[in-house]
Order: sequence, then structure tokens, then C-alpha cells
Amino acid sequence: MKKENKILMIIAIILIMLACKTAQQPINDVPILRKERIVEKLIPVVNPADSANIVALFECDEERQVILKQLSEEKSSRMESQFTFNSGQLKYKAQTKPQTVYLPSKDSIIYQDVPIKVNVPFEVNKVTGWQWTQIYAGRLLLGFALAFGVFKLLKFKSFI
Repeated sequence: MKKENKILMIIAIILIMLACKTAQQPINDVPILRKERIVEKLIPVVNPADSANIVALFECDEERQVILKQLSEEKSSRMESQFTFNSGQLKYKAQTKPQTVYLPSKDSIIYQDVPIKVNVPFEVNKVTGWQWTQIYAGRLLLGFALAFGVFKLLKFKSFI
């Protein structure tokens, strides 16, 4: 009898220890999402200011009048200039036409998500199949233990 009690105690301890296992929370990786968007746009580029160089050669004649003997001008193609020389007075007007050039450009915007580990939510108090098996086995063992105890009690009282 002592051997049977030891075996029953070992089985009961093993069942109790196996029934106390905690459920592990599953971890999933979120896949990487990568989107690329190309945007075409025009970028304005302003040409720098222009300049002009003027060289004028003046002389005086016998009547003490100023005479324009030679005039040379160096300027860019966008420069408009106007000269007037009247009774010894030189007037020079220069205007630059504004010029903005639009150059096409492509910008690529990359949206990239970094993968992270996400804990999947689950019910905390949900009993698994293995736990149901442990509960059922524990109830059977308790029933057998009670029946064995009642049997021993009745057998022991019958001898008194």
C-alpha cells in the first residue's frame, strides 16, 4: 500500500507542476513597407546681373566745343542701352531684362517603415486544451482518491 500511495503522490505532483505553466505571448514582425514617390518640378534659376563697359574719346575743336570722336561699348545680349550726346553732355541709360530660367528636376521621396516586433493581444484567462486536460485529470484523481479513502474507511470500520 505504501508503494501505491507514493506512486499516486508522484503523479499528483507531476500533474500539478505541469498545470501551472504560463501561456507565452506570441510575437509577430510587421513587414517592411516601402513606397517611392517621384515628384517632377521646375526649379527657378535667376541669371546674375549684367554689366556694360563704355569707352568714349572726347576732343575740343578750335571753337572750344567738345566733340565726341570715338565711342565703344561692351555689353551682354540682355542689356539694353541708350546714348545721347548733346552740347557736350553725354547721357547713358542701361536696363537689364530680368531673366529667370526654369530647370526641370526630379525629387524622389521614399517612405520606408522600419519593422518592429508587435505583441499580439490575447485573452488572459482563456483556458487552453492542455489545461483542460490537466483539470479533467485532477478531477479524476480527486475522485479516485475519495473513492479509495471511502473504501479504506469502510474496510477499516468493518474490522472494528
